[in-house]
Amino acid sequence: MLRNLKYAVKKLGKNKTYSVLNIAGLSVGFSVVTIIAVFLINEYSKDKSIANYQNIYRLYNSKEKNVALDYTLSNKFLENYPEIEEACAVRTFYGFDVPLSCEDNFTVENKAFLTSNKFFEIFNIKVVKSLSENPLADYQSAVITQSLADKLYPDGEALGKNINMFGFADFFINAVVEDFSDKSLNCNFIIDGNNPIFKSFGQSDNVNTSCHYLVLKPGTDIKALSDKLSSFISEQKPKVEEVALQRLDDIYLYSNDMEYNAHETGNKKMLNIFLAVSLLILMLSVINNTSYELSLQYNNLQNIGIRKSNGAGTSEFLNLFIMDSFLKVFIAFVFSILITLMALPFVNHLFMGALQPSLLLKPVFIVPSIFLIVAVVLVNSSASIYIFSRFDINTFLSGVKSKGSVTFGKSILTVFQLSISIILLASIFIINKQIAFIKHADIGFNKEQLTYVQFPIGTSEDKAKSFKNRIDQFVFVKSASLSNGVPGMINYTGSSNEAKNNPGFSDFEVSELLVDDDFIKTMGIQLLMGRDFRPDENNNVCILNETAFKKYGWDNFEEKKYRGRGDMDVIGATSDFNISSLHTLPVPVCLIFGDNRNDYAQINIQFQKGSTGPMLQSIKKEWDSMFPTLPFNFTFYDQFFDSMYQKEEKAGKILSLFSLLAFIITCVGILGVSFQNSLNRTKEIGIRKVNGAKISELLAMLNRDFIKSVALAFSIATPIAWYSMSQWLESFAYKTALSWWIFALAGIMTLGIALLTVSFQSWKAASRNPIESLRYE
Repeated sequence: MLRNLKYAVKKLGKNKTYSVLNIAGLSVGFSVVTIIAVFLINEYSKDKSIANYQNIYRLYNSKEKNVALDYTLSNKFLENYPEIEEACAVRTFYGFDVPLSCEDNFTVENKAFLTSNKFFEIFNIKVVKSLSENPLADYQSAVITQSLADKLYPDGEALGKNINMFGFADFFINAVVEDFSDKSLNCNFIIDGNNPIFKSFGQSDNVNTSCHYLVLKPGTDIKALSDKLSSFISEQKPKVEEVALQRLDDIYLYSNDMEYNAHETGNKKMLNIFLAVSLLILMLSVINNTSYELSLQYNNLQNIGIRKSNGAGTSEFLNLFIMDSFLKVFIAFVFSILITLMALPFVNHLFMGALQPSLLLKPVFIVPSIFLIVAVVLVNSSASIYIFSRFDINTFLSGVKSKGSVTFGKSILTVFQLSISIILLASIFIINKQIAFIKHADIGFNKEQLTYVQFPIGTSEDKAKSFKNRIDQFVFVKSASLSNGVPGMINYTGSSNEAKNNPGFSDFEVSELLVDDDFIKTMGIQLLMGRDFRPDENNNVCILNETAFKKYGWDNFEEKKYRGRGDMDVIGATSDFNISSLHTLPVPVCLIFGDNRNDYAQINIQFQKGSTGPMLQSIKKEWDSMFPTLPFNFTFYDQFFDSMYQKEEKAGKILSLFSLLAFIITCVGILGVSFQNSLNRTKEIGIRKVNGAKISELLAMLNRDFIKSVALAFSIATPIAWYSMSQWLESFAYKTALSWWIFALAGIMTLGIALLTVSFQSWKAASRNPIESLRYE
């Protein structure tokens, strides 16, 4: 063993160029796998830090795919089902910001919970300090996290201080708890769910939009309990036909389509893509090493022949090969850990996460790493084992070199590397092209210089109109409009309700926006037929979008009515405008002119062209005069809609980085192969130069095989890239074209990079003095 180790170390020192390229390539491959592994461990372990997570389940409406169940059901569950040990309900302020103020400090939270003390027990929320035994002592109690306490009271004690919510609800801070941002269900501000101020919050005709979490006894039959709960809840709330139970640790990755979901969610498809790409990069690194071993075939034959002539047996050779491979793999793995630790801050920024080095010490990382090292060692040893299995002592002693199968093997590996590079490069181009397409696509309204400001909950219609009137006085305001709901954030949905008057008609869901008479003008929506609203028509007329018109099957709007909120006269139709991302097709939308049953929630402001900073400062002064205790928060529509594609942008950036690494590894591999090819053809190059061959002719001779490899790789990679990107684009209702030039550009760039890499070494070989070359040979 020691003798083989010494030989492996000596071999590394003897072939310094190969050793550096080999270990560098493996280190990069291991680093990518390590970084992705840490990311995947973090994603798949979400909520598993909660004690007893295996027995915590969320109840949801399985037919409607939402969690909109009545808040009061939790106590009934405990009373009627012995399988349930604990239960709590959580309501969230959904779809709008939550302004908080205390003394002179303001902040806005994007989430707040209404729940009970059971919440802290079930989710293992540690109480840092409290004024009472329970974090929520009464209806006036509020619980905040340590980070929010530090933000609101950076120089003092938050406990016992008053805090105002929405400008009208006062509480006192009864407890401060540790941050629980590592959990998929998290927020910074919590109050009692039975607080009478918000008793009607989230209330519809049938249910409150509440999530229910149940702690079940170990061994509970989940299907049987779901059936019993379905029967029970259908009696309580007839519209809930069937419910199901979802385990807590499944919520993060399997709830993207769940309506009213308060949990953060991951992207399972993206995780699979990252895993696949990281394994491909590792494969490229391993292929490089295998190519190096094949390139060093003759030197290996010399070593094998000498040792075999001296009586070395098969087991000794196998030990030698494995030790040689293990040394390189182990060194590369150590370097990869160091690279990972140094890269973690950048990785956290890229993944928008908080990955910790301690994840590298978990058994879930260590055990697979050991198996990975063993697998790579065995694969890397295969080249030497293959050479040994083909070795013939008589052929060696005769001095005959046989390189046909080795050359073919190197060619196959090179083509594979180039194919992966072309696929990744084409994928980058298509992803970036699609992101640019959706960002600049026509969404049916003018989002440039357009912003909206969220009013506090409970703002009266008169106060909202007064603020709008003040805004309208500014010369830089092109137009302003009040609404309840905006594109990208719909607060109400209704039904076409046409089937009862039209037998055979299939009713459909309609997204409702409650607007004033300036909405269409402010948003820049095109009116296709009919007319705009008039000030005296409040509460009895509406305008449908083109998709809704088509769903009704109408040719005109004469004497037509929308029955979603009673019988409203339809006075016109607009072109379709997007109320969500371009992942989905336009849906039926109804613009309702005001509604006395609801207050306005937003004001939309269209600015004149110019610098928006001073304009916003002027509007802020008006806001501070009308809402002095609340912070002024605004959202630009262009930024709001761009944020809907953050996952795609993040995937594009990460894939671009991976592709760059893949290219580097491929180039390192090609450089090593070209270096060995040049050495193998040293005598031929010298003879050709003596006979008058030009450097350009020698370069063409040395590069010809690589051009053929790129051409073959292009023909293999193009259909694979086309198919995979076609599948990815299927997630968008509006998608860019898979243009031929994308694949051609990927092939040309790969050819250019490969030729630059090969030509560097080829030029060195071709420009060498032929006498020197022949003497070397």
